[in-house]
Amino acid sequence: KELIPRTYLHLPNNFDIKVAGKSLTLQYWQRRLAELHVFELLVDKTHPYSTSPDWLHPNEGYWCRIFMGFDPERASKQEQLHNKATLLIYSRQSGRLIKEEKDARGLLGLASGGTDYAQGFTIIVDDFGGHLPLTPTKQDVAYGKEGSHGKVHENNLNNWVGAFAHLYWHHFLEKAGNGKKQLLGEAVRALLPQVQQQQQQNNAPDDVPETLSNGEYSRCTNIPFSIIKSTSRIRCRQKTCLKWTSRPHTRVRLPSLPKEASTTPKKKKAAARMMVSNDISESSPPLKKLKSATINSTGAETSDTYKERFGIISTRAPTEATSSSSLLESELADAKLRISFLEGTCSSANRRASDLEQQLPSAQDWKRRALSLERQVVLQENQMTLQKQECLSWKSRASQLEVEVSRLEQEQQQQQPATTSDPVKEEMAAEIERLRSKLRKQTAYLRNLEKTNESLRILMDEGV
Repeated sequence: KELIPRTYLHLPNNFDIKVAGKSLTLQYWQRRLAELHVFELLVDKTHPYSTSPDWLHPNEGYWCRIFMGFDPERASKQEQLHNKATLLIYSRQSGRLIKEEKDARGLLGLASGGTDYAQGFTIIVDDFGGHLPLTPTKQDVAYGKEGSHGKVHENNLNNWVGAFAHLYWHHFLEKAGNGKKQLLGEAVRALLPQVQQQQQQNNAPDDVPETLSNGEYSRCTNIPFSIIKSTSRIRCRQKTCLKWTSRPHTRVRLPSLPKEASTTPKKKKAAARMMVSNDISESSPPLKKLKSATINSTGAETSDTYKERFGIISTRAPTEATSSSSLLESELADAKLRISFLEGTCSSANRRASDLEQQLPSAQDWKRRALSLERQVVLQENQMTLQKQECLSWKSRASQLEVEVSRLEQEQQQQQPATTSDPVKEEMAAEIERLRSKLRKQTAYLRNLEKTNESLRILMDEGV
């Protein structure tokens, strides 16, 4: 009952699958994962991201979806392996499970010590376009089928998935654990009753999407990724411009913990404020203008964030207009990302259609050639049938004449000496020789026809 819904992502509800007479509810991950988020990724299969100038927005590639969340059931199990970051790769239109990596931290370039990237962290790669090469048994990814580009494809995909995993996990480590992995694990495990209640329902609620691809899940936009030179990993170092947007189909959410008060002594705080004030007075605009400062071209922090970090000014609650504007900007960025995703999908479809259109005339020529050859083969076979029938009639006539000659020879031997000539016998012997000559010629002609027919069949098979 659990294996089939877990194995296929995109089976619609009109598939009535029964086990022991009971229908299965197919919405597996939608009801199991907490803080379910989705990211769209454009993967370049042929150019390494570390040396490609368009690594951030490749001109060529394919789109896939990455779903991430925390699994309270796995997080609550005592075995340590169950807690680690698990990678599940699904492919093809049905979303079939191809590969499961129970501890994918090393594969994705993530820290693999202790409880880093644990807490039931789950990563799902949805290759909905079927671009990953698979083994014949469909139980693993066969990058070797792509030749020299296979290693590039694998490295690009794993590094990009690792980049999103690093961003997602650290965001919720700060939000739900105040930077402490133990608090994050406790928050995930506390959601177990809520998840179990959802899974015990025979029919999924109306607000649970039919398949994983149909839902509106929470997401993050405006991600300024960069390549870390020391490790060649893709990471997001500038977190101030990120926009995390909640969506209705993310039904189980982690609570936000209040920020802990700083334990810095008052003297150190005052010294820090003095140093920051001196730095600002020497190299920055006046405090009145700091509020309107923005991110510079190199991605430096805003002045508001700088001042709030060192206690120069207190953080004010946003007004209603500012909140609405921020929400609209987030929705606009989300819409732009969706448009970019759809444009990329349409572009791939158009390229595929263009290739098929270019191949269509050649295919039509081959089809016409195959039909012509097929007609020739049919005519040759009909001709061979007629010739064979004629040969059979000649063989029968020759056999009859041979019998008649043999009978006449026996009668002649009984009635007169062997030296006596018989005109009838001689005429029949000449007829037999003539028929045998025709038979030899016809047999040779039939052999030539059979060779021609075999050549036509080979050409027809190549044309088809």
